[in-house]
Amino acid sequence: MKINGLGINKGINSYKNNSKPVEKKSTNFTKDTVELSSLAKSLSSLKEEETFNSNEKIEKLQREISKGTYKPNSKLIAKSIIENMKGKGV
Repeated sequence: MKINGLGINKGINSYKNNSKPVEKKSTNFTKDTVELSSLAKSLSSLKEEETFNSNEKIEKLQREISKGTYKPNSKLIAKSIIENMKGKGV
């Protein structure tokens, strides 16, 4: 019984058959986009203005307190306390 080896030509042909270029699928990724409504844009600008105004208010209150001219609105304070108590269910 004779056993023949693989042989050089058969080995090379097997390699060539396996080394065929693989077709690559084109992957087109789409980028996600976000669009803000006009309301969201206006709220965003309002937040920036509020921060600016808050700083001015704080400085104004600090000056009035240091000068002794600060006079809080007692009705507004009482109203805020009552609203806060209503919100907590007290």
